[in-house]
Amino acid sequence: ANALSLASVLARELGPELSDANVDALVGSISKSLSSSEPKLARASFDALGYVLRYCCESVLSGIRTNGWPRLTKFYGTLLGSMQSDARTLGARAVASVLRRAGAKPIAKHVKKLLKRIKANQSSSGLNHGIASLFCELCAGVQGRLHSVTTSVLTALFCACREEQQSIADNVVTMLLERTRPGEELEPLWACLIQEAKISTSGIQRLAMSAEWRSARLLNRRSAIDAALSESTRSRRASELDECLESAVLKTEMNPELFETCAFNLALAVWKHSSAGAKKNLLLAKRLSRKSPSGRLALRLADAGLARFAYEAVSELPRNSGNSALVTLAVTAQSAERTECCGDEELYRSLVEPHLTMKENPGLRATALAACLAFNPELSTVRIKALYRSEENILLKVVAVDTLVNSKVDDESIFNIISNFFSENRLLSRVTTIEPQLLRCLGSISIDLKPDPELALALSCCEEYPRRTARHAIRLASKLTVVEQGKDMLELWAEILDLPATLSSERNFSRLLSQVEVVARRPELPLAVAQACTVQALALLTIRFEPVWSMLSRLLATLAEVHPNALWPLLVRRLDRAARVWGYNATSTEQIAESNDDPEIRLSEAWRCYEKSVDGEPFVNYLCTSDDSAVKDRGDLDADRYFYVLCDAARA
Repeated sequence: ANALSLASVLARELGPELSDANVDALVGSISKSLSSSEPKLARASFDALGYVLRYCCESVLSGIRTNGWPRLTKFYGTLLGSMQSDARTLGARAVASVLRRAGAKPIAKHVKKLLKRIKANQSSSGLNHGIASLFCELCAGVQGRLHSVTTSVLTALFCACREEQQSIADNVVTMLLERTRPGEELEPLWACLIQEAKISTSGIQRLAMSAEWRSARLLNRRSAIDAALSESTRSRRASELDECLESAVLKTEMNPELFETCAFNLALAVWKHSSAGAKKNLLLAKRLSRKSPSGRLALRLADAGLARFAYEAVSELPRNSGNSALVTLAVTAQSAERTECCGDEELYRSLVEPHLTMKENPGLRATALAACLAFNPELSTVRIKALYRSEENILLKVVAVDTLVNSKVDDESIFNIISNFFSENRLLSRVTTIEPQLLRCLGSISIDLKPDPELALALSCCEEYPRRTARHAIRLASKLTVVEQGKDMLELWAEILDLPATLSSERNFSRLLSQVEVVARRPELPLAVAQACTVQALALLTIRFEPVWSMLSRLLATLAEVHPNALWPLLVRRLDRAARVWGYNATSTEQIAESNDDPEIRLSEAWRCYEKSVDGEPFVNYLCTSDDSAVKDRGDLDADRYFYVLCDAARA
């Protein structure tokens, strides 16, 4: 500290009389102290450096007016490239204070030369941040205003930045947005952003980022702090963005992903804050969509609540492509969640319903039908009802059900709607004629349930969405199954799924599972109902509620006695998946699975896989990696503990 004080006194008393070598010695030694971990020493070093640079400015700035390269640059590596961000900030602040004495033109010349001399293989993230901090300190004024050299610095910065240096310019803009107010004081920065966006792709990207910054704070007055943003300034900025969209964004060639991001941010700011008419804005949405054939722009518009703009964007997609219907489905599903967007049914029908008649593309028809269902889940349209009940559209029903269980329709509505699909006629009687890969909403169990496809559809909801639709799917299964002997078991499971996993429910669990076990002992128990019972028992084994484990083990043993060959694959499938995730060779497991149908051999092999995988590391929950997502939401039980429970159930 005494040495730093002495350096300050020397600089103040001698100043210009110090030789260049003495000044370099002072600046070099003080610069190293800025990186000190002691706050008091770092502060004292910053004050001493400020004294030296202030009183010896002629020495450190020599050369900036002639060639834009002052002698001070030899210390940039120490001042701006420190490993500590605080030291870089202090160094940038000290350097900026002395550089401003040179004037706007020499500073602009220095900015260009500095960026030109930085080689791509020599720059680092710390140095880039330090240089960005220097440029920010040059532009930042007092009380949220900008310095008079801002326009010169930013113009030189945007002009000289190479492709690999764009992050420096982005950081400078972000720092300035954080330190300034959104009103007239920000006009130099805003003008530079608009000008740069008209001539370069990187400028468009920065303008889009600035327009979206903090919920469009530069265009929307939201608090007393933003009171400096007048209505005239806000309106003028929105008009300038509109002009930039028309003149630059739509004419500039850029990759689709970057275009969609920039165009969305700018268009969103224009549509929310511009006084332009709706007709002009809708026309702009169409023009933007022509450059976004993937449809992602329409999806983002729908997600932002601009349903009408999203539909206009969708209307520009190729009418005969599956992509159009897929995007329309997503747009409709997102828009249907917002009550203010659901009233435009005429516009929706003109975009979605034409796909329903495309007989040459059943997959496209299925997607369009799912979009109809997302928009109108109550099936009020006569045309849609007739389409659902047509025996030619089995695949459409499957996709529609998949849309329902993935949407935000409440559980009771799901049950009522699915019931409406199948209650009048058994229209899925030919579901087995559909290729298995098209039945993506049906679980792997459904392929084995060819005699009772409606029950398979209901059980797939149980297996894939246990928390959301299991209760209603079981109720549906009990309603639709053609075998009367299984209705009572399915109804019992509907009651079991309603019980919470708490100690107060232990007696009710015991009572209901005992009744299920009695029903399971019936020799006439149908295969489909037995499999439904197995699916639910395996799902309950995953919850952290030990009192039910022994009951479920006895139940599985009883079911295995009635249908030994049919129920074993459901259990061993989970054992094999657990073994594969725990590190055992999957190929060997699959070969053994194919060559050994004996349950004891399969169980012993799975247990050997489990023991071989024990290496001291925590086990990975297989539910998160396998394609069996039956109990993903309820998988509270540790993977290793669940394996023990499964093995106990299998041995029973």
